[in-house]
Amino acid sequence: MPVESRARFGLTRSGKAAAVGGAVTLVAGRVAGIEELSVAGVCLLVLVAASLLVVRAAGSDLAVRRTVRPRRVEVGDQFTVSLQIHNGRSGLRLPLVVGDSLDGRRVVQLSLPQRRKDPACVAEYTVGASRRGLATFGPVTIRSLDPFAFARTDLVVPALIDVIVLPQIHRLGLSGAVAADDPSGGLRHRRQIATVSEEFDTLREYVPGDDVRRVHWASTARLGRPMVRTHQQPSQRRTTVVLDDRADAYPPSRGTAPFERAISAAASALVACREQGDLVRLVCAGGSDSDYFDDPQRMDTVLDQLAAASTSAVGSLRGALATATAVGSGDRVVVCTGTIGADDRAAISGSASRGGEHVAITTGDGAPATSEAKVLNVSFGEGDDLDRRWQAAVRARAAGPVRVGA
Repeated sequence: MPVESRARFGLTRSGKAAAVGGAVTLVAGRVAGIEELSVAGVCLLVLVAASLLVVRAAGSDLAVRRTVRPRRVEVGDQFTVSLQIHNGRSGLRLPLVVGDSLDGRRVVQLSLPQRRKDPACVAEYTVGASRRGLATFGPVTIRSLDPFAFARTDLVVPALIDVIVLPQIHRLGLSGAVAADDPSGGLRHRRQIATVSEEFDTLREYVPGDDVRRVHWASTARLGRPMVRTHQQPSQRRTTVVLDDRADAYPPSRGTAPFERAISAAASALVACREQGDLVRLVCAGGSDSDYFDDPQRMDTVLDQLAAASTSAVGSLRGALATATAVGSGDRVVVCTGTIGADDRAAISGSASRGGEHVAITTGDGAPATSEAKVLNVSFGEGDDLDRRWQAAVRARAAGPVRVGA
């Protein structure tokens, strides 16, 4: 529905000057007895009054509709915004100056031609998403002027639209673990055809939503209630992304960029691992845990969580790593952190020693997260491409004991 608002009408500086000039001319003509001068003053006053009436009539029935596409973008992508200005019942045509804001900052000011009766006058613009988190478009401001610029209509329309700006997601071509470190030989378990094997497992009672093709009719007839066959689930690799969201890992002197890169790395790892068929999970040092998932809806929810993430005054990286490796060895753990101390380095080394593939992405300084041979150390600095840094770390580990730290 179009959002409507009551307009404010008034004279511009030119209109006020014309009104004063007309009044002075009228008085001077009367005092001097010059009829022509008095007529000129009256005409100027009438013109100012007519301008005010025109803009009042033209701006009395305005309505605005805004459309933003898409409603979720990554940092660096663009929103496309469409503004429709409905003229309503007014037959007057005046040019419009339309402004729009994003998070209280004016992002566009458009001069539109004379509007006509519906269909609406339409303007479209694009604006880049520069800051992760929840952003708000609006309000919309509209100003219309009479042809002499003596009077104006100012309309503020509280048409607010919330959008979500996700962290930047780097497209990772994961090469997997070195074969010796991966119990499955570094192979990816991509589910390309089916998520259920054809090997019969057991019977259970039918529940709404079950595939009727799985009904076991002989057991149904014998037991007197619908029974369905279940099948063994294929094995599926698990990846846990550990986001170190402790404030201590991101010193204020370095600004917010290291934490933003850590969030970007966490989002990138989650998306890449899920796309290659893994069950994925996000565990934060501050205590939150998404549990394992692989469906798109849960991925959207977790990415929205990362879009709104902030640093925490409490938390434990050691505790988050313990949660990540509690299920068993053979899983992949990706740690995304900033600047860490000796205790945290020991925690990462200890977690890697319990088995599984470990990747440590540091965003705060050039030092590697740990010297543990089983940990792939990736340094993700300002302006780096995460995929290139990851692949460089893989090549460096395959070549020898030297690790990528800068």
